Amino acid sequence: MAKILIVDDNPSNRSLLVQFLSGIGHSLREAADGPEALALISSERPGLVITDIMMPTMDGYELVRRLRSTPEIAHTPVILWTAHFRERDARDLAKECGVEYVMTKPCNLETVRQTVDACLGVSRATVAPPVAESFDREHLRLLMEKLTKQTDELTAVNLRLEALAETSLRLVSETDSIRLLDEFGNSARKLTSAKYAIVGIVSEGNQTFERLSVAGVALENSPGLKDAQRAYRAIAALLPGRRPRPRRIANLGADSSRLGFPSDYPSFASLLAAPISSTGRFYGWLCLFHPLGALEFTQEHERLAGFLGALVGRIYESQQLYAKAQHHTAELEREVVSQA
Repeated sequence: MAKILIVDDNPSNRSLLVQFLSGIGHSLREAADGPEALALISSERPGLVITDIMMPTMDGYELVRRLRSTPEIAHTPVILWTAHFRERDARDLAKECGVEYVMTKPCNLETVRQTVDACLGVSRATVAPPVAESFDREHLRLLMEKLTKQTDELTAVNLRLEALAETSLRLVSETDSIRLLDEFGNSARKLTSAKYAIVGIVSEGNQTFERLSVAGVALENSPGLKDAQRAYRAIAALLPGRRPRPRRIANLGADSSRLGFPSDYPSFASLLAAPISSTGRFYGWLCLFHPLGALEFTQEHERLAGFLGALVGRIYESQQLYAKAQHHTAELEREVVSQA
C-alpha cells in the first residue's frame, strides 16, 4: 500500500478521503495548502499526491508546477481533485502540467479507489456484472451526476449573487477613496478567483498611476506597488482607447515579457482588465491576474469586473465631487471670516 498526501483547504474534504483510503490500507498524510504540501512531499516523499485546485496561498496548479520543477520530487504522481463546475478547466490544467488523472467533487468512493489504483499502477481482477445490471447502474450514475452538477451550479450562482450584493453594499458605504480602492481590489479578486489584482487611478495624461492598490495572496513572487507601477506601461499599451472596455488577454505560456511586462514580473496565464469609469470620465483600471483553478478568465468574470468597475467609478467620482465641494465651502468660509 502507498503513502498518500491529501491537499485541500477544506478539512471535511480531506477527512472523507483520509477515512476511505486509510480503510483500504493506505497510509495518509494531510496538508491544508500548497506550501505545507511541498514541505511534506520533500520530507516524507509520498507515493501519491491528491490535491484540490482552488486553495488560498498557493493553488493546485502552482503546487504541481513547483513540484515538477524540483528534481528530487518531480516524478511524484499527482491526481487533481476539483468541483464538477471546474472539471473542464481542471482537465485542461492537467494536460498543461503533465497530470493524467482528475477526480471531481462529489466523488463516488469506488471511483476514488479505481483512480488511485490506476495512478499507482495497481491492477485488480474484476468480474463483469450482467449487462442489464451494468446498464441500469451506469444510467443511474449518469442521472445522479447530472443532478449533482446542476445542484452545484445553482449553488455556485446563488453564492456569487450573495457575494456580489454584499460587495456592492460595502463599496457604496465606503467614504474614504483609499479604502474604497483597497476594498474594490480585494472583493474583485475574490469574486473572480484571481491570484492577485492591481487597482489604479491614472493621471490626466493616462501615463502613470496616481493611486495604486494591490491585492493578492501572500506569495514571495506577488507584485507589490513598485511592480505595479513598472507594469502600467505594458497594461496601457494592451488597453488603448479613450473609452476602454473590459478585456480578457490570454497568456498561456505564462511569459509576462511576451505581453510587454518587465522580464522579472510575476508570471500569469491570463489577464482581465476592466475600466473604472463613470458616464462622464475614465478614472483608471482594475487588472486581475491568473484565475485560480483555470487557464483563462471567463465571459462571466468579464461582465462581473465590468459591473464592479462602473460601480466604483461612480462612487469614486461622487467622493471627488464631495471633496471639491467641501474644499470650496471651506474657502468661502475663510473668505467671509477675513472680510468680517
